[in-house]
Order: sequence, then C-alpha cells, then structure tokens
Amino acid sequence: MKQKAIGRMYKFVLSPLILFMGFIVLYLSYVKTIPLTYKDEVGWIGRTYFYDYFIHGNFKRNIWTSRSSYNEPMLTRYVFGAWIYPQYLKERYEKHDLSFDYIKFLISKGFYMLDEPYSGSYHAYYMSQSGSTATFSKDDIGYPADYIKKYGGDIVKTINLIYYVRTINILLLAASVVVMYYLGSALTNNNFGILISVFYGFNTLLVSSGLKAHSEALFVLLFNAAVMSMITYFIKQKRLIYLLIVALLLGLCVSTKLNGFMLVIAYLVMHISYCFYSDKRTIVSTIAYPLIVLGVVMVTFCVLNPAVYRKPLENIVYLFQFRLDEASAQSVLRWKAYLPTPYSRFTQIFRNFYDPSSATGFNGLYLLTSKIPVNHPVLLILFLSGIIYEIIRIYKGNKTSFILLVTFMVVLCTTSGYLILNWERYYVHLVMFFVLYQGIGLFACSRMIMSFCKKIFPK
Repeated sequence: MKQKAIGRMYKFVLSPLILFMGFIVLYLSYVKTIPLTYKDEVGWIGRTYFYDYFIHGNFKRNIWTSRSSYNEPMLTRYVFGAWIYPQYLKERYEKHDLSFDYIKFLISKGFYMLDEPYSGSYHAYYMSQSGSTATFSKDDIGYPADYIKKYGGDIVKTINLIYYVRTINILLLAASVVVMYYLGSALTNNNFGILISVFYGFNTLLVSSGLKAHSEALFVLLFNAAVMSMITYFIKQKRLIYLLIVALLLGLCVSTKLNGFMLVIAYLVMHISYCFYSDKRTIVSTIAYPLIVLGVVMVTFCVLNPAVYRKPLENIVYLFQFRLDEASAQSVLRWKAYLPTPYSRFTQIFRNFYDPSSATGFNGLYLLTSKIPVNHPVLLILFLSGIIYEIIRIYKGNKTSFILLVTFMVVLCTTSGYLILNWERYYVHLVMFFVLYQGIGLFACSRMIMSFCKKIFPK
C-alpha cells in the first residue's frame, strides 16, 4: 500500500510539479529570444482597457459597439488586464492622482492607439506624455536594442510592460505542458507521459507563439484542458460534475478564440456516438446533456463578452461573420498565405508539420533544432504508427483512444473548413495532437522492440 501511495504521489504530484517549475525556468530563459512585435503584442496589451470597463460594470459606453469589441473574444484581454492591474494601482497610489485612470496608465507606457474609441477624449493626455513616451509603429518587429536605437530610451517603458505581460504566458504555457503530461500518461505510461510533455514543451511553434503577449498560451491551456476533461467525463460514465467542468472549459475556450467552438462540435459528435452505442442511454441524458453544455457555453461566452448583451444570438452570429470577413480581407492583402479550398487547408496542415521546408518551425525543438535536426520521415512514421496503434486499441475497446481520435478528426475537419490563412500561430492547437501521436508511435515501437528482444533472448 505504501509503495502504491508513493507511486501515485510521484505520478500525480511530483512529476507535474517538476515539469511545471522546470518549464517556467526554461521559458524565462527563452522569453527574450523572441522578437517584440506591434501586430502580435501591442494591440493585445493596448486593449486591456476593456478589463477596466468590465470590472467596473461600465457596459453602456460606445466601446462595446466598437470594432475592437468584435475583433476578438475578450478573455485574453481580461487575463492580461488582471495581470497588469496591480502595477496600475501601485502607480496610481504613488501619483496621488484619482484622475489617473487605466487608459492613462497605458498611454504613459506607450500604448496609445489612434483607432480606439477612446482616442479622441484622451488625445490631450497623450500629447502631454509625448515627450516622455514612445510608441511602436505598426510594422515593427525586433529586439530591445533595435527599438532603443530607433526610438530612444523612452521606449523602454513599453518594452518592459510587454515582457511583464509575457510572464503570465510563461505560467499558462508551463501549465499546458502539465496537462499534456496527464494526457500522455493516460495513453502510454508515466515515463512516456513525461517524455511526450517534454517534446511538447520544447516544440518550436508552441514556444514561439505561446510566449508572445497574445492569446495563444491561454488558448492552448484551455484547449488541452477541455480535451482532457472530455476524456475524463466520458470515461467516468457521464457524471454531472464532469459535464459542468467540460461545459465551462469549452465556454472559456470559445471566449479566448472563436475557433474553440470546434471542441463543442467534438463533444456533440462524441455524445451522439456514445448515445448510439451505449446500453445505458436515457431520454434525459440523450437530450438534456448536450443542452446543458450548449447552455453553459452560451452563458459563459455572453457574460464575458458585453458586446453581445443586447441581442445575444444575433450578435454572436455577427461576431463569427466579422472574424470571417476580417480573414477574407487579410487573404487579399496576404495572398501568398491564402488557402482557397478545404483540401488545400487539410494538406497544408500536414505539409507544415512534416515537409522539410516548414517542419522545423512547426515540429522542431525550439533553439535545439540546429543541434538536434528534425528528421521529418521518422516523425511522420512515428505519427502514423501512433494513429495505427490507437486504432488497434479502439478496436480492443479503449475509450480514451476513441475519444482522442474522434476529437482529432473533428479538429482536423473544422480547421480545414475555416482556416483560410496559412499563418503559423493559427496551427498551435494542433501541436498537441501531432506530438501526442508521435509519442504514442514511439511508445508502440519501443514495446514492439522489447517484445521482439524477449523472444530472441528469453530468460
């Protein structure tokens, strides 16, 4: 019994804790190797003023009908805003100035944005700060030394706030590695779970996208956690508490990025599959459970996005259409990244992860690829081996393998349906599946080799 307790402690407490702390240290060493950009970071931090309006219940201002309120779901802005807010309160206290609100704080750090609805009323304050602050240009991408050379020492305040916000993404990304460990352990064993999570944590696309001050780190954490919760829910015989956790995580996922809705579709497909094959299905469980999930997702999304308060259904449809129109407009400007058909999008996913020209950026190990080159054929073989091994396990009745594979298929199909721009960070949620199946393929191959060796060299 004592040995069992130690084993459980190692699996469920020590291993995750070591991984979490280890990757925090690792990401802290990586965070300044990634260039600072206007497009990917300044906009996200500059729009955290929505958090200030949200926590003060200020929902009547025209900001909630502005383009910025529909551009992205709000949760990332709230998380960043909550992370920054103690700094703002500290500075406000030191200034002894009650008129120093959160937007003035952002402006004083170089985050004045001309296209925001507040810009006119705060222009005078911006002009009063122009001698002591500097602002990034829209095409800027570079490192602190580049910006200091271009803008002078005033830009340091802007740079410091970006790095400060990146620290919350370090925590979120390290937590997503821990979730990956649990997934890997559930599908292989504890040791391979650690190995899979390490490969995941070092993944080039995950690190280069997740450590920037934008929504990817929060999204992959919620995405991975939602997949894990769905597996737990269906394995635990559909207990209501697990259903509510699934629904809440799905709602938070969609509130971070709209494409999180693909997991809602995955849940519905899974639910239908289980109802079709289960002997324990009832009218209540068949009809009520998906309605509960959809209801919780809807309520969560609406609560966190005041832009949809007045006409929720109409405005949610508009929000999805707005994002689609934005992507279509971008595809005209960035025509080289345009993917016109579902087939081209589907094949591009696999090209990105396994074609020699792009695999290093999608399937490599961050900063280690030059020392440990990406062997694309080996990774593809491991991925296919993992898929085959999981299909065999599904045939033998493994529920976890079935849930994961169905989720992967749904995510592949939905991504192929909506993703019209071949931009790297838009694929970050897929890293989990490719690394996981590659790890499972390695696990299957190792078992085959060990079995073969035992037959050749019996005791």
